[in-house]
This record gives sequence, structure tokens and C-alpha cells, in this order.
Amino acid sequence: GEQGGDASSIGGDTASQPELMDILRTLAETQRLMTNQLQSGGGNRGRILSTLKLPPFDGDVRTSVYKYRAWKREVNTVKDLNQITDSELARLMYFQVQGRAKELIEVLTEEELKDESALEMIWDIYDKAYEKLSHERLDAAHKAWETARRQPGQPMQDWATYLRRIRLELQAQDPDHNITE
Repeated sequence: GEQGGDASSIGGDTASQPELMDILRTLAETQRLMTNQLQSGGGNRGRILSTLKLPPFDGDVRTSVYKYRAWKREVNTVKDLNQITDSELARLMYFQVQGRAKELIEVLTEEELKDESALEMIWDIYDKAYEKLSHERLDAAHKAWETARRQPGQPMQDWATYLRRIRLELQAQDPDHNITE
């Protein structure tokens, strides 16, 4: 049979049926491969990871526990949203943090960074540097509450928000200390 340009000749011509089936099989296989490649990251995974930016963190010695914990939550959120592995996140952190935060983890070797436990090692280093022991957190919470002063020109809304935040921290550290609203 001769192949015509109209749709009736494609459906009615028995000689073109095997060709059409081959084309459809090839299309289905290509779609399946592309779907698998997208789900597993495929060859573009490295390119995707190289464009991924973590929240900035320099780990200055004056970094508060609150600021560190907020950054850690943001990093874990980025990890979850982008479905990256612990090892990939560890390498991203290594190359994107700055200042003291970078100095603290520069002790890790290239082999350690590729290991699946690399992220756990980094969090351990950071927790030791930025987290405080429970009695230190309690002392800091009491001191913040006792020394809280409204700055000249500070908007009342900002002052009220600050008071609520340090009150919540104090209650978290010392549940028996009751401060009314």
C-alpha cells in the first residue's frame, strides 16, 4: 500500500500498522526512560545541585542559639524540598558556608565529605559550637528577660514581638517560671 497524506490512509493501511506500532513502542520507552531519569536525578543532578543555594551562614562567635537553630531548620527544609541526600547536603554546606562556620568544618577530608555520615559529623561540629548546655540556655533566657529594655525610637510592635520571643524562650527553658500575657 501507498502511504497517503490523510488520516484515513494511516488507519486503513495494514502495511503501515507495524511501523506505527514500532513508533508508539519507541515513544513509550523514551517516555519511561525520561521519567525514570527525572525521578533519579539523571545526568542533570550535578547541574541542579550546583545551582542550589543554601541560606547564608557565617557562624560568627556572636551567633545566637536562636539564629543557629533557625538556619538549621531552613537548611533541612531546603534538603527536604529538593530531595537531596545527606552526603549531597554536606558537600553543599562545605562549599557555601563562610567565615567561622567554614573554618569549623574544614577539618573534614574529601573522603569524609563523600561519606553518608558527613552531614551528621557537620551537625555535631556545629551543635557543639553554637548550641549551649541546658544550664547555659536557662541562664541566658533569665538574663535576656531581666535585662530587656526598649530602645529609644524602637517601634512598639517590634518591642512587643521581642518580649514575646524572650518570654517563650524563658518558658521553654524554665517551665515553672510563669509569666502572664
